[in-house]
Amino acid sequence: MLVNLVPEFLACIAAPDPVAAYHGYLDRHRPVLQGYWDNYVLDLDSPHAERVIADALRAERGDLERLLEDMDVERVAQDALARALELLEADCPVDLYLMVGVGAANAGELVVGGRGIAFVCLEHFTGKANPHTSGLGLAPHLLPLWIAHEVAHAVRYTSPTSRAALRRFVAEVGGYYDYWDTGSRASLRELLVNEGGAVAAARAVAPGFEPWEYFGYSRR
Repeated sequence: MLVNLVPEFLACIAAPDPVAAYHGYLDRHRPVLQGYWDNYVLDLDSPHAERVIADALRAERGDLERLLEDMDVERVAQDALARALELLEADCPVDLYLMVGVGAANAGELVVGGRGIAFVCLEHFTGKANPHTSGLGLAPHLLPLWIAHEVAHAVRYTSPTSRAALRRFVAEVGGYYDYWDTGSRASLRELLVNEGGAVAAARAVAPGFEPWEYFGYSRR
């Protein structure tokens, strides 16, 4: 299932009290956004969280506005999700969230209540680095690559037929993915297989890119 949170985030920016609006947005999507913050940003109870939120809400986002005008992001994302699930022969549901983050990860995976989730943060895919949002400036056409990568992780963590150690670790804590706890328990072999499988899925779903793009490196 595709879930597009971008309009809600933009509505927060336009609200009379953006910070209050953002906290309402957090509350409406607490399980997923809490997972995003805990795994990829910082603890929402941290004294630094409010500054991160305020900075994100006042950042200049002309690049994101142009992306949304020029590209049917929902269609691209839906097509990539469908291709990834078909190629992986997924036997479990995976939700894909389109988001505007706070300048942390460009994409990632979560498990919430036993359900696999992939997300992409569009501020990183505008094609132009933005120092105000910490946007990486990744090309928009890389979205399918990253969606496939994260969907592969989500399937591996939640499929009933997965033999991955990471699936067992997720199940042992009640069906939640904790990057710090899970990553520290997994062996190096498991982590390498996990990333290698995701890269292979990305290459199959979105062929034709350079190797460094699949690995998420910057070209120098």
